[in-house]
Amino acid sequence: MARISYRESTRFVQESDKSPWRFALATIPLAIVMIYFIVEAYLRPQKPFYNLPSGTTDDAVIRQAAQDSGSLVPLMDMVYVSCAFCVAWTMAASYFLGYLGARAKLISKYLEEAKSVLGNVVYEDRYWACEFRYYGYCSYTHPDPEEAKKGTVIRKQVRIYEPYTRELVPILYFPGKPYSGQGKEDLEYADLICKQDRPREVFEGRLCLLWAIFTAVIPLYILHQMAIIDEAEFWAGLEDTYDNVNTGWLVYGLFMSVGVMLFGVGGTILCWFYRRWWIVSQGNLHVGDISMHGVEGVSGSESEAEHYHKMSYA
Repeated sequence: MARISYRESTRFVQESDKSPWRFALATIPLAIVMIYFIVEAYLRPQKPFYNLPSGTTDDAVIRQAAQDSGSLVPLMDMVYVSCAFCVAWTMAASYFLGYLGARAKLISKYLEEAKSVLGNVVYEDRYWACEFRYYGYCSYTHPDPEEAKKGTVIRKQVRIYEPYTRELVPILYFPGKPYSGQGKEDLEYADLICKQDRPREVFEGRLCLLWAIFTAVIPLYILHQMAIIDEAEFWAGLEDTYDNVNTGWLVYGLFMSVGVMLFGVGGTILCWFYRRWWIVSQGNLHVGDISMHGVEGVSGSESEAEHYHKMSYA
C-alpha cells in the first residue's frame, strides 16, 4: 500500500469524484409524484361521484357527478406505480448496502490474508456492445508445488483497475483456492476506491432504503382510502371492478413478496454469489511457460501495444 500512496490511477480520480447530494436531489421529482398520490387518495372519498345518495340509478345524475369529480387517476394505478418504485429502491438499497459492502470486505480480505505468486496481468482494451472496458485476465503459475512442477498455469478473467498490461507482477490468491488470483496492484487501487467511495455508497444506500420504506407505506394508505370508496360505492349501488380493495391487497402482497423479497433482495444476493464465484473460483488450467499465457499474446497489435508496459519490483 505504501508504494502507491503517492500515485493515483486516472480511473480512480474519475470514478471517485461523485457527490451523494446529486443523487438525493435527483429524487425530488419522485417525491412530488408520491405527494400527489397521497393528496389525491386523501381527497378521493370527498369527490361527488363517491357521495351519491343511496340507491341512485339516474344515469344523468351519475354522469353529472362524474363530470363534477373531474379527471380521476385510478387508485389501483397509484398502487402499481408505488409498488414498482418500492421494488426498484429495494434493489438499489441492496446493491449499495449489501453488494458493494461485501465486495469491499472481500478486497480487504485479499490484502490481509492472501498469499502472493508472480504472474501476468493483461489489459484488453475492448469496448464492444457486450463487453465492459476495464476487464482483462491474469495468468500465474499454479500455487500448488506439485502442479507448478508440471508447468501448470492458471488463466482467468479479472477486473482491471490499472489499464495497462503488466508482466511478472505479484498475484494474490487465497490459501486453498488456487483460482482466486487477482493482481495485487489492482486490488490495492480497488481498496483505495472502496475506502473513498464507501461513505457515499452508505449514504445513498440508506437513502434508497428510506425510499423503499416510504414507497411501501404509501400503497397501504391508498388501499385504506380504496376501502372507504368501495363501501360508498356499495351503498350507492355502484361497482368498480378495477379500483377494488381486495384486488389491491392481492397486488400489494405479490409486489412485496415476489418483487421486493425475491427480486429486490434475493436477486442481489444471487448476483453477489455469482460475482464472488467469478472473483474467487473461475479460471482455466494450461500447461506451459507463463510467458505463453498472457503478455506475448497481446503485444502484436498497435492498439493493444499502446497499453503495454513492463513493471519491475524491488
